[in-house]
Amino acid sequence: MTPCHMGNTDMSINILNKVNVADITEVSIIARRWYDGINTYHSTYVSCIERGKDVYTELGECKFAFGHNDMYQQTAIEIFREAAGIEINSQEYGYLNAWCKANNIICYSNAVDVKRKKQL
Repeated sequence: MTPCHMGNTDMSINILNKVNVADITEVSIIARRWYDGINTYHSTYVSCIERGKDVYTELGECKFAFGHNDMYQQTAIEIFREAAGIEINSQEYGYLNAWCKANNIICYSNAVDVKRKKQL
């Protein structure tokens, strides 16, 4: 496990599978956000479909990280970067779906707001 982008070691990325980025045809980002009345936190799960396969391969997850609005996209970039073993310039792309679009990879992204921390 590696620390999530916010630097708090309690928030870590768990890589489930490594993939070759050349084999990826589709990426899925699923996130949940929770607001505690002061701050917003999120969980992020990233998976992909590889060429020649018809089921998603789990890439990784971050179960708890600080960050509001679309910060889960930054977490998704970190998960993808580590699982695919590549560098992605966060300054240039910002979001994983922007990098996917530039590389002709379909990207689905969905974030929902939850009412309780345990729902992350």
